[in-house]
Amino acid sequence: MEPEPATPSATLRAEVQQLSQRFGDGSKCDTGALERLRGIRDEHGATFVRDALVNAFQGCDDLEAVAGLYRDTLPEPPTDAALLELGVAYVRAAEYSAATEVLSEVADRSPPGSKPRWIMGFALLHAGRAEEALPLLVEGRQHASGSEGSEGPLLIGLAHLQLHDLPAAITQLEAATALDPGNPAGLSALTRAYASAGRHADAARLAAATREANHERAVVEQATKKLSVLG
Repeated sequence: MEPEPATPSATLRAEVQQLSQRFGDGSKCDTGALERLRGIRDEHGATFVRDALVNAFQGCDDLEAVAGLYRDTLPEPPTDAALLELGVAYVRAAEYSAATEVLSEVADRSPPGSKPRWIMGFALLHAGRAEEALPLLVEGRQHASGSEGSEGPLLIGLAHLQLHDLPAAITQLEAATALDPGNPAGLSALTRAYASAGRHADAARLAAATREANHERAVVEQATKKLSVLG
């Protein structure tokens, strides 16, 4: 049996806090600080340094490591709040099958229309299980984000598109693009729906709009990057 990790001193706690601050609000990466935090984790355990490491992994865009850290520090027995946190981390890391496994029992214990069930629907959809995802997305669409809640009809439309229900898919995706006209994901999905329904003129028009939206977004991102460098 491995010995219990030493109790962290006040000095070490202060160092961990200072190291975490070097990652800002999870928007900066400092490889030296990250390596030091990993060393402290190895010596004192992941639970002690968890919050600081989450901030560090997010700053360094290692979302798989965030999910792994939440998994390794689950309480025993795990609470619904901890399982939901882990499930969301898996979703953000695009590990959708793992997310559905973690979220399944939490969603079953949650009331209809609740956020855990919405997140479960999101994970199921991206895991290719649209038939299971659709009712959860419909009942919980008030939790949708995006421009004026545009994510709700977008995800519901994508579920209908996976299920080859083209009239329902087009209705939802048109609603999504009306709420957020410049969203390339919505434009692309609606283009596919139009093409599948044989509405080729509409599909061609939207394909051009999608290219324009992608170009405008690239220009904005490039300008933002340049300003960041100048700053």
